[in-house]
Amino acid sequence: MKIKYLLLAFLTLFTLGCVKEDPFVEFDRYPNTPQGNFQAFWDGMSRKYAFWGYDPTNWDEVYDKYVNKVSDETTDAELAEIFDEMIKDLIDCHYEIQIVVDSTEGVLFPGLVKNKVSNYHFLLDNDYFETKMFARLSPGTRKKFNGFVYGVIDNKYQYIRIPAIDIFGNLAQNQQFFIDMVNFMAKPVPQYKGVILDLRQNGGGNADEVTFIAGNFTDKELVVGQSRYKYGSNRNEFSPWVPQKIFPSTEGYNPLPLVVLCNGFTISAAERITMALSLLPQVTVVGETTFGAQSALFTGREGRDAAYAGSFILPNNWNITTAVEVYRFADGNLYEGVGFPPDILVPFDVNLFKTTGRDNQLERALQVLPK
Repeated sequence: MKIKYLLLAFLTLFTLGCVKEDPFVEFDRYPNTPQGNFQAFWDGMSRKYAFWGYDPTNWDEVYDKYVNKVSDETTDAELAEIFDEMIKDLIDCHYEIQIVVDSTEGVLFPGLVKNKVSNYHFLLDNDYFETKMFARLSPGTRKKFNGFVYGVIDNKYQYIRIPAIDIFGNLAQNQQFFIDMVNFMAKPVPQYKGVILDLRQNGGGNADEVTFIAGNFTDKELVVGQSRYKYGSNRNEFSPWVPQKIFPSTEGYNPLPLVVLCNGFTISAAERITMALSLLPQVTVVGETTFGAQSALFTGREGRDAAYAGSFILPNNWNITTAVEVYRFADGNLYEGVGFPPDILVPFDVNLFKTTGRDNQLERALQVLPK
């Protein structure tokens, strides 16, 4: 059988950060043999995976099913196949196993992630936004940098496209652009009728920027969800639920009607921005259900606490990355592995886009805003 793993090109789509391996996990007690790596993997998942109790996978049954399939003669390729089968139904959409087989690097993802990737059209790339979308904006208002695009559509609507939640990371390259973009978001001009925040094909990024971006559209502190963190070696040891909030921006407040555009590749921190903004009365979410990877990889916790969740490394140096928290929305629901649904569902019309260049999701967003 061929090893079912995706190329490293997809790796950056699912990154919020990483958690350092901690000596308290004691994975060095396992030998670097096929059976030792199997035991280390199963045990690490048993203790560190944050979604037991939510995930339908029965990890004990997984052990019983696969333990006798591993022997001293099991090759790396065969072990990768076994791991791939073991994780196929996991709901953590940040989850990945970085492997090396015959000097070739690859990444294993749960089956639902593979389905999302393989069924996606990849048409809304930076080139589209920086050429066709940029040309749609009014001259004198439009600016672009590294996939970020903003300006005015039809002399009526503010438009901001954010390709990744990484404004802080880009500041050093073009500080003035991002100062101007944030001011554009936060300070409405009287003649404008509304705002479009385009988060389609946004692979996520820095969770600290959720309130930095969403805060431009609220004048009140708002609880947008809750998180609890894996906090102990037993499967059901968690911290108490911690409220997650957004706060008003110090740069101003844009009260205009806002459409958030999202799709199946609105991922991670971009999902959390979409979800937070959906709670505001002037906001309508248009497009497709998001990717389903809202629970963060990195929480800023250090030392012993980090031993209970997150990344761990097997004796053969294969690296497992998994979320350290369980994030639930303000409505009490968990959207991990499922994705957050829009208010107005608009599947992207691939044929229309390929034949005419028309973006039916953008057209629907403009219909929602006041004329």
